[in-house]
Amino acid sequence: MCVRPTYIMFPELVPFIAKRLRDPENPDLQAISHPDPSRAAALKEPLSPLRCYVEPHDLARLFRLVLKYDRASYDVFYGTATDSFALQPTLAYIRQTFGTVPEIRKPWVYERNPYAGTIDWAHAEDILGWLPTSDWARMAGLTRQP
Repeated sequence: MCVRPTYIMFPELVPFIAKRLRDPENPDLQAISHPDPSRAAALKEPLSPLRCYVEPHDLARLFRLVLKYDRASYDVFYGTATDSFALQPTLAYIRQTFGTVPEIRKPWVYERNPYAGTIDWAHAEDILGWLPTSDWARMAGLTRQP
């Protein structure tokens, strides 16, 4: 089995990433420090260009379900939240960032949730019953653009 997690959004990263999204040019963000050098490096690394993420507890549940699954010799499951951590709707963010939007295979996903992530986790739900529980706006205390 293969589990492909997106950016793992540890709780201590949420406030910092929320600040970076609101004001990416803020010089104070470059001087951020953390007592643990590995955490300090994580705070300065580039953000996921697709703005996909997964919380550790959701990813742990996915791993647990994969370890219990015994019906296939090989399968791939993507661990990602149902939404993105972009401030604007996902397709608008993709167009602004990359200049174009690729073919949308499941347009109803973005009609129901304009902030839906770009990586499809439905296979994990269909096969394992896994549902991510994250909500970026709630986690970060942000208001998203309509």
